[in-house]
Amino acid sequence: MANIRFILFDENSRDILPVILKDYSFTDMYIWGSAVLGRVLEVIYKNDFTAGAELFMWDEVGNLIESLVSDSVTSTILVSRVSNPVILKSPELFGIEIAGDEIVKLRVNGVPSDFYVLRRELLIDILKVEGSRLAKTGDLFDTVLFNNFTRIYDIAGDSHLMRNTREFFNENRSVVRYLKDKKFMSVIARVPPVSDSESFIGEEGEVVNSYIGGGSIIHGRVIGSTIFSNVNVGRGSIVQGSVILPGNRIGENCIIKNSLILKGNNRIIENDVKIGLDLKEETRFDRPGLNTGMDETSEDQKTITVIGEDILIPEGSTIGRGTVVNGTVDPSERIITSGGETISFVEDR
Repeated sequence: MANIRFILFDENSRDILPVILKDYSFTDMYIWGSAVLGRVLEVIYKNDFTAGAELFMWDEVGNLIESLVSDSVTSTILVSRVSNPVILKSPELFGIEIAGDEIVKLRVNGVPSDFYVLRRELLIDILKVEGSRLAKTGDLFDTVLFNNFTRIYDIAGDSHLMRNTREFFNENRSVVRYLKDKKFMSVIARVPPVSDSESFIGEEGEVVNSYIGGGSIIHGRVIGSTIFSNVNVGRGSIVQGSVILPGNRIGENCIIKNSLILKGNNRIIENDVKIGLDLKEETRFDRPGLNTGMDETSEDQKTITVIGEDILIPEGSTIGRGTVVNGTVDPSERIITSGGETISFVEDR
């Protein structure tokens, strides 16, 4: 496919994970236990495509239109978004012929992706008409391109979807499975890790079917989870079916189940905290023979609990299944909720 340009749209982290209150590029997000998304994209797109990706934020659409209009060489455009990294089995795209107003959606290993191929002139027309009406990158892909593609083209590879909270959680829960894939490992081997330090499992620590990032210290039990770099899990604590991003300090005798704990920056989840449980399950984890994994089809697996960035979780808090906790200030007392709520701690004005 000659004369192709690859346009990659950046996204705001808050558009992907609404619990994030800060404003920064999604390429700065930590993924897969040990990497930063931007570094991953640099590796897979500089090596796996005939031309490197050009990164644009949505508010730079005007500049992109000018660049496309002045481009008299390129005939075909490949567009995608940073929240859908694709690792191709072959380094090039072959055989796609684009006619007129066609928009071709790529299906990667049977999984529809947010990769689209179209003529340069058509992309210019779409951006001119829709550019001022749409608010963010996701609107372009979820509405305009998705609703107007004309056919699907199959390619070999792996499509990794992180376009919302649920997908981001599932993607990072899958790291243990990905480590068995040679193509995935060939990519990760070229991505600088977040931490070069060794992880440490204490005498009372136990890790079952889980990924532990560099620099993490585990004194409790970690089961079916992904623990990113520089996370501490205290004695007597249990983390099951969860994703814990870097910089979190989990105290003693905590239970965290089916939860996404965002970046901590040395945030403390204090002792005796329960996150992601039904109230009736509070004592269930004290019994011998705790399950070593999560049933992906179970009802509690479908509902995750989310703890936003940096906010401290006070000692003795009980945060029920499906709760979202975020904020810009730490709570002054323990949090008690049976589940399904959104709780924000902000400074009084």
